[in-house]
Amino acid sequence: MIYAKNTTIPLLYLRSRFENEFDFKKAFFFFLSALWMGRYSGSAETTLQEDINKIKRAANFNSAMESLLTELKMIQ
Repeated sequence: MIYAKNTTIPLLYLRSRFENEFDFKKAFFFFLSALWMGRYSGSAETTLQEDINKIKRAANFNSAMESLLTELKMIQ
């Protein structure tokens, strides 16, 4: 069960924005990490907008993933 429906939004936006570069395994790792960390359980709208902005600013899929995972402290 997905208890934070907002977690799917960045996943879908990543797929839409970087259609040719999209790596499902990496995106799914972010999705599961965000769920595990409760990323969108508090001020979900603000956090969601921050993540969408990171994806918008990214030049490519890998830089978007790096930015998102750094925020989760999954990479440094």
